[in-house]
Amino acid sequence: MSAETTIREGQILTGPLFSEPMRVETVRADSTDAWVAGLVGLRSEQFRRVTLRTTDLAALTITDTTLSYRGDGRLMRLALQAYSLGIAYEFDPYLALSISRVDPLPHQLEAVYEYLLKLPRVRFLLADDAGAGKTIMAGLLIRELKLRGLADRVLVVCPANLTFQWQRELKEKFDEKFLVLKGGDIRDQFGVNQWLEQKQVITSLDLAKRTEILPGLRQVPWDLVVNAACGRPFRGREFWLAWRRVARERPATPSMRLESYGPKLIFIGTAQHGAGTPPLPANPARRLPLRSSPRHPAGRRRTACRR
Repeated sequence: MSAETTIREGQILTGPLFSEPMRVETVRADSTDAWVAGLVGLRSEQFRRVTLRTTDLAALTITDTTLSYRGDGRLMRLALQAYSLGIAYEFDPYLALSISRVDPLPHQLEAVYEYLLKLPRVRFLLADDAGAGKTIMAGLLIRELKLRGLADRVLVVCPANLTFQWQRELKEKFDEKFLVLKGGDIRDQFGVNQWLEQKQVITSLDLAKRTEILPGLRQVPWDLVVNAACGRPFRGREFWLAWRRVARERPATPSMRLESYGPKLIFIGTAQHGAGTPPLPANPARRLPLRSSPRHPAGRRRTACRR
């Protein structure tokens, strides 16, 4: 950008003489130090014809829109690298795994990359044995959705005694910074919705299910809700009841009410073996993707399980 003594068609004029940037459409010399220019506003698209003298041009900033090859090559390379990182997931299907500090097991990779990420609407009940790495599965899913631009606001609901553990593991293993919101943090800020101020939040179920807290939660368009507060063992018929609440979007308990807050929802529970468990394919303790299978003889949908 520079101030010149002449103007040409296609240049952009900005300065105190105009209320908006002006594009030069026509220019004709009127005298040795004056030009008659036809200008069009970039925002209003209105045409006007003005007479500009040398003193007027000195007060304007003239931007030449013609292409040149005098740009900074380092900035161009930086821009190309930024763009390639933005679409890296198209070439590396395990991109989140490549930049995370985890060494997942095969069943964790299968759950995240073969089931959770392949559906346009993520809505799963993730039930596995205690210590099987359900937190790592949730972290991989959060990381992948963010890298693909599919999740910006993430809410993690877990028992109060596990909030710090979730915050620490997501930061150490996936470099995701989450803020733990407690009741005192919300009470200290009068007239401010703390859920809207933060994009990645961890809170406890005891706080989220309170009647004075739920309205603030509902105001936030969450992209992904991870409900790890149903960590008690699922046994027998509870498998089907929990899945039906998620699949049919009819919350029946406080821990299930968060499902209507976002299009993507993950419930994390612990599978328990024992008497009373309905017949399932081998190893019912593995992932329970919310996938419709042939209807049960009683007329109710069942959950498809994979080894």
